[in-house]
Amino acid sequence: MSFRSFPTPTVRPLKVGVYASSLSVLVLALGAGAMAQPKVLLTANGIGGIEILGNENVPSETARNLRQRAADGVLPYIVIVRNTGPLPVTGLDIRYEITTKGDTVVHDFFYGSPTDLADPASPSVIAPGKTATFSPSHKVNQQVNWDGLSLSDRDVVDISRTADLYREADQIRISVDSVIRSDGTIVGPDLSGTYRMFQQEMWGYREFRNELLKKFSEGESDDNIMSWLTQTANTAVTKSGRNQRSDHSVITQKMLAQEYLALMESGQRQEGWDRLKAAPSEVALRRIAKVHPEVKP
Repeated sequence: MSFRSFPTPTVRPLKVGVYASSLSVLVLALGAGAMAQPKVLLTANGIGGIEILGNENVPSETARNLRQRAADGVLPYIVIVRNTGPLPVTGLDIRYEITTKGDTVVHDFFYGSPTDLADPASPSVIAPGKTATFSPSHKVNQQVNWDGLSLSDRDVVDISRTADLYREADQIRISVDSVIRSDGTIVGPDLSGTYRMFQQEMWGYREFRNELLKKFSEGESDDNIMSWLTQTANTAVTKSGRNQRSDHSVITQKMLAQEYLALMESGQRQEGWDRLKAAPSEVALRRIAKVHPEVKP
């Protein structure tokens, strides 16, 4: 089963500065070698029902398979996350902060159930009492946890490049940045902005839907509507700063504009109109619509 993910390439993190944690931070001492190894710090950020364990807990079969494919360069940076709580984890954000010579780059990996994130019946990322394995490679994560490990030669090359980058670091901080439970509650510092991303997607969808429904109901010409859709599809995607996530309200509207432009170009104006009328945001984005921050007394 394929889980939706948002791996963060090189310099982008929803994760920027190193922050103090009230939880204990586990420092892993990597094996001695000819080259100095980065200091690796682990934290679950005090998230209840979540444990983060170091690479000494990697299943032997996983480690053996990675070595056989010459992809074991990421082994020092693999973590095991255990769900010790009573509810399934339906969403999880793992954050890598790589600091080299005072400069921090963040790689962010979000994994979420492919269906409703606020539904106990949805496939879980980590079931109660179970664990999942995470590394700085999306392919490794997806295959080890859900698909079965079968890396291509291209995957191995990409993994080797990632391992080289990590080995050059002075310090690597690996944290559980946020967790979504099957009741829809999101907890954690969420420096990656996962909840903000969901809210941007909801806002972007509502704005696009309202505007296009208005154009349809007011009888605007096909040419005018297609011109607007083309302009929307070509909108530039922005970020609020380095190591920040792209604006997902813009990304959402660009994707929708491409979808409805294709309908208009194929003469399916009525189909587009009917589709929009039948899908308010809570229906079209039901996967994320009920995700909400924890309410503390």
